[in-house]
Order: sequence, then C-alpha cells, then structure tokens
Amino acid sequence: SHTFTAGNINYDAKLNLYHGGLYADFFPAPNYVPFRLTAGLLIGGDNIDATATAASGTYTINGTTYSSLGQTIHAKAKYPAVRPYLGIGFGHSPHATRGWGMFFDAGVAYGRPHLDYDVPAAIVAEAGQANVNAEEQQLQSKVDRFRFYPIVKIGATYRF
Repeated sequence: SHTFTAGNINYDAKLNLYHGGLYADFFPAPNYVPFRLTAGLLIGGDNIDATATAASGTYTINGTTYSSLGQTIHAKAKYPAVRPYLGIGFGHSPHATRGWGMFFDAGVAYGRPHLDYDVPAAIVAEAGQANVNAEEQQLQSKVDRFRFYPIVKIGATYRF
C-alpha cells in the first residue's frame, strides 16, 4: 500500500503482484563460476489499484476544485499479461551436485501499464470532460514511469 499524488488528486494505492515466469539461462563459464544470464517472459496480472481520497469533500481536477458529491474516483494500472525479462544470477549451475543449494537473480521486466480511469458521471458533468481528460493524462504520465519493473529473487533449490 502506498499513497501518492497525481495532478492535484491524492490516491490510496495497492500494488498486486500475481506473476510467474518462463526463463532460459546461459552460463558463460559454467566450469569456473555459477554466474548466468537469464532471458525470458514474465507472465501474470500485476496491477496497481488506486482510489482517490477527498479529505475535505472536494477534488481538485486540472487546477479547479469541485465537490466530490460523495463519490470516489478509481484508477487501475494493469501491466501487460506477458512482459520480456532480462537478468543475471548466481546459483543452480549445470554442474551442481545433489542436495540443497541457493540462487540469486536480479533483473528487469518491461511493459507499459494500461490505465483505466473511472470518474463518476456526476463529477465529469461538474468538472467537464476536458478537465477529467487532462487529469487522466497527468496520472498516465506518472504510471508511464513504471515501464521498467525491477525484480530480485533469492531462493533455495534441491537437486535430485
């Protein structure tokens, strides 16, 4: 959970991470170090779900203050279901022996989030569609900064 401001509207947001991956590893020197390069696909439904807060009963939309009319503005940024991934890691070498081991991966996935911006019709009527569109664009600009999605994994393995 996190709070942030886009334009002049404050949001309470929650990041939902639901993904898995398909990866291919390349070991440049497997006889010497268990270092590897990884490429693959991150697959899932990661999203950021946000609800605007109207602390004083008003929203400031595109610089002008309007009554919230007791309604809430909702935004949801969804990452693409499939995103490319590149990373580096250590552990689980092709020459690993039986038993327990550990691994570490660090990488980045890429995908432009799609924004769904839901403003109740009564607020749109009061503020005007052009002002709502300008506010949505400010939020989209903020969301666009999260195209690169950093990933760090630490785990245990067992080899039979």
